Amino acid sequence: MRARCVVLCWVALLLCLCGCAPQSAGSRLPVYGPEDWERAVHRQGIDPKTLEYPLAYTPEMLDAATTAAGPVGSTTEKLGRLQDYLFSNRLFRFTYEARDTYTAAEAFEHRSGNCVSFTSLFIALTRAVDIPVRAALLTYPDTIEQEGDLVVVRNHIAATYDRGQEVLIFDFSRMGKKRYASAELLDDLGVTALYLNNLGSEELFVGNEESALRYFETAAKIAPEYTPTYGNLGLVRRRLGDIEGALAAYHQGLRIDLRQPTVLNNLAALYHSQGKEVEALAAVAAADPRGATPDLLIVRGNIELVEGKPKVALRHFKSAAKLTPDAPGPQVAIARAQLARGRAAPARRALLRALEMDPENETARQLLEENPLPG
Repeated sequence: MRARCVVLCWVALLLCLCGCAPQSAGSRLPVYGPEDWERAVHRQGIDPKTLEYPLAYTPEMLDAATTAAGPVGSTTEKLGRLQDYLFSNRLFRFTYEARDTYTAAEAFEHRSGNCVSFTSLFIALTRAVDIPVRAALLTYPDTIEQEGDLVVVRNHIAATYDRGQEVLIFDFSRMGKKRYASAELLDDLGVTALYLNNLGSEELFVGNEESALRYFETAAKIAPEYTPTYGNLGLVRRRLGDIEGALAAYHQGLRIDLRQPTVLNNLAALYHSQGKEVEALAAVAAADPRGATPDLLIVRGNIELVEGKPKVALRHFKSAAKLTPDAPGPQVAIARAQLARGRAAPARRALLRALEMDPENETARQLLEENPLPG
């Protein structure tokens, strides 16, 4: 029996889900207990009493883990026994439920839940017997699906144990030996943010935007470096009519990880809704995992333009032009930055270069018509 485990962290209206920056699964991060977690949450300006610690274990879980792990054997052997215990229909019958995100204690009580729930349960049981197992977010290629009007990017959470020379990954999925594209090790605050993102996503799916907003805002405070949150936060703010707040969320996410696909896709959707097709296309291109350095530079410059920094934006656009000297897109971007600076002549030169490269470029032609040189 292998539970199918899929992380439900979203973004877009286009709704896209938890992307992650490549990071070694062997990187060292702190492993918290309940008291350490409470102190860490408090340092983030949040009362820990208002949250659930998703990796907490109960006395019943301690008894079960102690019995399952056994009194003798190596750490690896005990981990194997705990894994066997969770997969035993006789000892622990567990039902996979895609939309049920539970804490470890709730998953133990209900004997059901999704990937986040099941992996949290395994981590909690291992820690109950003093084995410091941690979570890792795995990204697989080709994990984009359609659910109604939402485009969902699905990633997968696993448990890891660092043995020094190697890292064991306990991957509770039906993906078999399919290779993952990247792994991001999560500390307990990251797991908490992922848990809150899932709860917010579930609220978003049923139309409870205000409730979803509270979950996403808390997740951003708990783990401000966990970038998928900003894609989700921007999405729900946009749905609530807070366009400036949505842009602020996307920009914050891209400051941390300029390749974050959930943020880029949502940003593209927002630009499209505003009729900013050039900016939207740049964000979509930058979200392409096959590598889009010039597009990323253009997205970064567009952010600076929105924030009223055309001189900084111009530097990014010129860097993109150097990387792709035959592409009209960076030239059009340069023209927009120059126009924002009130410099019509260099803007016109950039637009003419763009039209030399692509005589059918409607954006360049339109900007030329809208911004003639003074007589």
